[in-house]
Amino acid sequence: MRTTEGFDQFGNPEGRAFDLGGGDEDRVRGERILFYHCPIVDGPIAEKELQRLLGERGLALDVHHGSRHGSGDLTEEMLSRYTQLWYLSGEVPTLSGHQVQMIGDYVAAGNGLAIWADNEPFYADANLLAEALIGSRFSGNEMADQVMVPGEQRSPGSFIEHQLTQGVNNLYEGITICTIHPVPGVTILGQSHDGQMGLGCYEDEYRRIVLDTGFTKLYPDRWTAQAGPLVRGRAGSVGEPDPHGAGWGDRQVDPPVRAERFQRRTGSDPPDERARHDRRPNPQELRATMTEYDEDRRADGEGQIIMPFYLLCDVSGSMAPDMGELNKALGQLHQQLLNEPIINDLVMMSLITFNHGARTAVPLASPEEITLPTLSASGGTDYSPPLREFHEKFTADRTRLKSEGKRVYRPCIYFLTDGDPNNAGYEATMASLITEENNKAYPYICAFGFRDATAAKLQKLAYPDFGDDSKRGRYFIAKDGASIAQVLEAMVGVLARSILQSADSASAGTPTVVMPEPTGVNGMGGSFV
Repeated sequence: MRTTEGFDQFGNPEGRAFDLGGGDEDRVRGERILFYHCPIVDGPIAEKELQRLLGERGLALDVHHGSRHGSGDLTEEMLSRYTQLWYLSGEVPTLSGHQVQMIGDYVAAGNGLAIWADNEPFYADANLLAEALIGSRFSGNEMADQVMVPGEQRSPGSFIEHQLTQGVNNLYEGITICTIHPVPGVTILGQSHDGQMGLGCYEDEYRRIVLDTGFTKLYPDRWTAQAGPLVRGRAGSVGEPDPHGAGWGDRQVDPPVRAERFQRRTGSDPPDERARHDRRPNPQELRATMTEYDEDRRADGEGQIIMPFYLLCDVSGSMAPDMGELNKALGQLHQQLLNEPIINDLVMMSLITFNHGARTAVPLASPEEITLPTLSASGGTDYSPPLREFHEKFTADRTRLKSEGKRVYRPCIYFLTDGDPNNAGYEATMASLITEENNKAYPYICAFGFRDATAAKLQKLAYPDFGDDSKRGRYFIAKDGASIAQVLEAMVGVLARSILQSADSASAGTPTVVMPEPTGVNGMGGSFV
């Protein structure tokens, strides 16, 4: 049903006159797109509708579903048959370090890339690609389910004019979405109704990478005509970033064909082909412009990667009524880790208990080597002793593991307490033993508090307090009315998922500590430090 002559029911122009290129299908005809679809729990996307829309413009789209078990099966031979890659990310990492670099080389050679993400945790591979290629990332889990409209400048609920949005008057956000972290080179094209960065595009002289935070807009039950112009425009803009020059959108085509394209698009003769070739860096040179995996993402030395996690648990006297629930929660966490074989090869855990002192109740070991003790409560509360105990034990653990030929990744602390410390000495302990200034092997710290614990104290524990959100510490406070049993149960699920996702990233060759998002723990409110 049309509301106005020439427009569909969503307010977008009918036909293709307003698509990218003004209906000149010859400019992009012959593009071949690989839609690599990672496993997701719902869906599927509207494959036939996508293929029909793109086929109308002379583009071919093939959908490849990644394996539901193990690593991704994307290969160089597979990519070689296509000029664009549209990558729909799942909830666990499947790309290896080699595959991430392979895709980087593919884009550097002049091919297009569109990264489709969604709400947490459906951006695992999307983050591997965005971080490695352009230094950006995705995060968050926000309800969307509304429609963006054009705007002269970026603002909540609107999108700006761009090749990607040409011919679109109304754009569905997606059901639930994440947000794009802006970095130099990334243009945010659209914001959801509550300000999430929902659509973006990275551009430099040779590369264009499209970022989308709501792949549910492609689901059959959410598919609307409003997606058509966007999808067709995306295919054209990903493939042709430079309408006024030869650009990387021409890819590996013969010089006479490239010259004909250039003349048709610009009305002038192309520049000297050899000069054009000489000024373009090869993929190896372009690698240097990508964001390197920084020190946080590299482990020491060579050999098997080990990701160490330390659980620091408050067992002071005020915890006495909750010790049964705490022991139960620790047992559930241990069992969930035992159920995932990949974790035993890549993750080691330690349990440190504290009150006015601290002791290592479970030394660092793989889950299958751990026997949990039954904990009891007594004494006061002091945050300094567990921090000192962690520092001493991790220093020894790291030395031991490296002597065994292991590669030790940056440690992660999960700190659980039901109250504030009896003194402020922990701030000096943090400064002298934990922070980067005095400890290059500083840990990630995620703090959880309930009952009498306050945000002011937990905020000073969360670390690091620098870098982008993926690497910043965070802290969680139980909401009013949430029972201790509910909080501990929610924490178990979140910690198990965090550890599993971290292990999956290590098995894929790109180790990353995946800490819970601030909105990720039921019954608790979270914040980045």
